[in-house]
Amino acid sequence: ASSSRPAPFACWPLRNARGVSLPKEKSTARDHAQRLVVQAAAAAAEAGPKEAKVTKEAMRVIVVGAPGSGKGTQCKLACDKLGLVHVSAGDVLREAAAAGTPMGLRAKECMDRGELVPTEVAVTLVKSRLEQPDCETGWMLDGYPRSWSQYQGLQAA
Repeated sequence: ASSSRPAPFACWPLRNARGVSLPKEKSTARDHAQRLVVQAAAAAAEAGPKEAKVTKEAMRVIVVGAPGSGKGTQCKLACDKLGLVHVSAGDVLREAAAAGTPMGLRAKECMDRGELVPTEVAVTLVKSRLEQPDCETGWMLDGYPRSWSQYQGLQAA
């Protein structure tokens, strides 16, 4: 049975530093994150200084991968090069918990128990962060969504 889920973004083929395509089964999450950074930087460089200016419509990037795969490192590098705001879902949840907001306290309870934060809480907090003025020029979302329901919630929000 085929899935009716649309792909949130195209991710193949990946290419190494010499431009050689990597087989899907031989690529790791870290390879993927690194290739995205290289491809985005190359596209910005080709566009030239004026055209490379990032606008709200120009770049909204979602980076997902296994814990420890290098998402945060690659996002920071790409954001510095492309002028995007690095939004880490984990940081958003921890900041809301530290601020003591009602949603943040709900998230903290779940995180303290080692459970996933409920979709409605995560979607609300991440969406709120992406609506901040500094994200108007473009953002790179690190580590979110982590489930299909979170992806759907973010799309609907």
